[in-house]
Amino acid sequence: MDYGLTMNMPALPRAGDYISVTREYAKDPGPDYTGSEDFIVRRVWWSCKCNDDGNSSFEAGKEPVGIAEVCAECEFAISPYSSKAHKRAANTAKARSATQEFEVTNY
Repeated sequence: MDYGLTMNMPALPRAGDYISVTREYAKDPGPDYTGSEDFIVRRVWWSCKCNDDGNSSFEAGKEPVGIAEVCAECEFAISPYSSKAHKRAANTAKARSATQEFEVTNY
């Protein structure tokens, strides 16, 4: 992973979803940072952990419950609201493939 942000989200993103991040800066970083940072989800990674005490059966409701972490792997994208700084980053070596644009639709 090159870079990551931890987010509380109402649903899990899926491949192809658009994600826009708008930062709320403590200090004004300047006009180049006005706007969003935009990404398209490439794939979703699930990492699951579960305790194993060696038992092969459990009483109903007393079985160990694991935890899962989810990571959305994203590619740079450009939207109508992308900041100038994000557009520069998307078109440099930081982007591993040709930068995609959000398909703006109103249906």
